[in-house]
Amino acid sequence: MNSIWGLLKKELDFYSIHLLNKNKCYIYVDGVKRKTKISKLIKILEYKIYNNIVVIKKILNKLSISIKDGYVCSNDLSGENIKKVFLHNVKDLYRLLKHFSNHYDCLKTEIVDSHLDKDIIEMYNFDIVDFSSEFMNLLCNIKMHLDWIYRRNLKLSYIVKLLRFSLKGEKEVNESGFIKVARGIQGPWGNLDLPMDERVFEWDDIDEEMRGRDRDIRRQKRYRTGLENYNNDGRVGEGFYWRELRNEPFSWHSREFDDPYPSRHLLSRF
Repeated sequence: MNSIWGLLKKELDFYSIHLLNKNKCYIYVDGVKRKTKISKLIKILEYKIYNNIVVIKKILNKLSISIKDGYVCSNDLSGENIKKVFLHNVKDLYRLLKHFSNHYDCLKTEIVDSHLDKDIIEMYNFDIVDFSSEFMNLLCNIKMHLDWIYRRNLKLSYIVKLLRFSLKGEKEVNESGFIKVARGIQGPWGNLDLPMDERVFEWDDIDEEMRGRDRDIRRQKRYRTGLENYNNDGRVGEGFYWRELRNEPFSWHSREFDDPYPSRHLLSRF
């Protein structure tokens, strides 16, 4: 099985970053392959994350100003499609703002202090026919931009974590065991989003435990009971026999007393 360092290199290769060692790597800039320090690349990516946060702040301020300027226009008729999209975007936008305020302290001023989250909740008090189409389009675009930038930051943060992990070096990374490797799959098409090296394993890794499992299955009582005297003294026992006392024969005429099922004789009473 590949080492953890090998899996780390393949994961970074997916993002066009080729590790050379714990200090340097290759990156592709405008199609040109360049060598750079990992620490320098981390600073560049962190700066991109910071710039994205600044853009999110500007978008939130724009949304807050648009709400305070007024968004109700009873004489404006909007299409049914934009209304459906608008309803879903309002709900998703509120959940996204709550996530920002809970996990990003730098955004609390734009969300909590400015009461932007409460303003979004206030929209539920209006009928959708009262919203103008301009405001619906604006809110949908803002939600799309916030979602895209946030997902972009998640991707950059993930790459930064991988690069920080690679700074430990090949030996320490392989000994850490931080990266989990899948031991199997659920179904023929399960976990297809995982790299191939994480979905396969050497048979030697599980050979011992699988052999023990097969042995335990063969020694189950249901496979051994009744076969104790197999081929001994000319007697042959086959299969499993469970003695059910209630199925033992009895006299039909004395069934009232011998029948193991209480009161069953009453069913055939004339």
